[in-house]
Formats: sequence, C-alpha cells, structure tokens
Amino acid sequence: FASPVVYPFGLIPEKYKIFYHFNPMTAPIESLRALMFGTPGVDLSVWLSNIAITLVLLMMGLVLFTRAESNAMDTV
Repeated sequence: FASPVVYPFGLIPEKYKIFYHFNPMTAPIESLRALMFGTPGVDLSVWLSNIAITLVLLMMGLVLFTRAESNAMDTV
C-alpha cells in the first residue's frame, strides 16, 4: 500500500506527498500510468529523489553483502 499502484499520486494529501518522494517505486509507477492513461506525469524532483534513494539503498546493500560474503562460505 506504500506504492501508488491502485490509487493515483494526485489523491495523496499535500502533507503526505513528501513521504512518497522516499519510495523508489513512485516515479516509475506514475510514469507508466501517465503513458498508458494520459494522466499528468510526475515532477523531475520525484524522479531525482527516487533515483537518489535507490542509489543509497544499492550502496548500503553492497556494503552489507561484502561484509557478509566472507562469513557466508564459512557457515556453509
């Protein structure tokens, strides 16, 4: 329910829209909706914040994986 799949981004109250800037799936879902149904697309700021959050999560995942990788073969 955190990603706007069933409901459009426009239905979200203004005070809660900032939280959707942190959801990396908001911009791709809304862009697909805009292409398919002709609804207005999302702002560039939503895309940039989604890409930044995705890159941060990717880096955190890589760091955690490299730390756990050395111990993974020892436990198998």
